[in-house]
Amino acid sequence: MLIRCQCYNLVMTCYSIRQFGDQVLKEKCLRVDRIDKDIKKLVKEMATSMYEANGLGLAAPQLGILKQVIVLDVSSEGEDLRGYVNPEILWYSKEKSSEEEGCLSLGTLRLQISRPSKITFRAIDIQTKKLVAFDADEWLSRVLQHEVDHLNGITIIDKADKEEKKKALKELNLLASIPRL
Repeated sequence: MLIRCQCYNLVMTCYSIRQFGDQVLKEKCLRVDRIDKDIKKLVKEMATSMYEANGLGLAAPQLGILKQVIVLDVSSEGEDLRGYVNPEILWYSKEKSSEEEGCLSLGTLRLQISRPSKITFRAIDIQTKKLVAFDADEWLSRVLQHEVDHLNGITIIDKADKEEKKKALKELNLLASIPRL
């Protein structure tokens, strides 16, 4: 499938997003040594796949690639693409908020997830190739935490409380038993 990404003004082929049950989603990712043409191409392909799936963020393992690379766009117009390499969260607030989250690797499943409300984030910005650090709150904080979790083999099912996890696994098992047309 081909789509146009406004931020990079390109047309790329979308990768298939790995789904729940794929072992790659449980793996820890390797740090990226340098931003070369392959990493830039990966970021473009990740962005294309994310936009095609109407996502807010995507981590490299969701495309089967075990590298510490994430992309996100939390703008309402889809015109604020950000790509980061070797991201880490330096600080989490004690204050938490609970919101419904989805995941491109979990189909239409949505779970109530509690996360710290604010964070301090650090990574290499793919555009500038410079180390950046900033405070984030609200949806930006939530999406950054979600994508960094993916780099550590953690999904929202792992973050969910016992009841939400039970509901999710039941729904995923039901979906898996439906024959594909």
